[in-house]
Amino acid sequence: MADSLKERLLRNFKENERGCWVWQLAIGSHGYGVMNWRGKSQTVHRLVWLCFRGEIPENLFVCHTCDNRACFNPDHLFLGTQKDNMDDAVRKGRQAKGARQGTHTHPESRATGEKHGTTTHPGCCARKLNEDDVREIRYLDVEGFPRKAIAEKFNVTKSMISTILTGKTWKHVK
Repeated sequence: MADSLKERLLRNFKENERGCWVWQLAIGSHGYGVMNWRGKSQTVHRLVWLCFRGEIPENLFVCHTCDNRACFNPDHLFLGTQKDNMDDAVRKGRQAKGARQGTHTHPESRATGEKHGTTTHPGCCARKLNEDDVREIRYLDVEGFPRKAIAEKFNVTKSMISTILTGKTWKHVK
């Protein structure tokens, strides 16, 4: 006879010193325990919530009080919105915010201009431009050329020209 979900879950953990029930089988790349249930790979902490607590309302997450993604102790889980989860992370110092955030403390790590990921997407206007083009666009604007004519010259949209000239994009180019 097939094991119930609860039986399968309860025979595959080790309790640690903090009371976490640490999943002993597959761990996904996201750090959560995973198992196949009803023909689908699912996260263990969500399955545990269903077994021990009941349905998970739409748009709610099953969050960890212990911050251990491999844990599925029902006493370490709570329901919350994405905002609740992010606020919890900030409150516990797991998520940098404001001036402590990575692109503020290490601005060199932020991809800009030609190195920005979106510049490689097909159809993206930014991929057609390089830093020399941006300098020329700014020069042509100062010389009084219409933005529509500049856009046509570089085969980009007029809105792309506007974002460059207003400093929303390519702001690192002087």
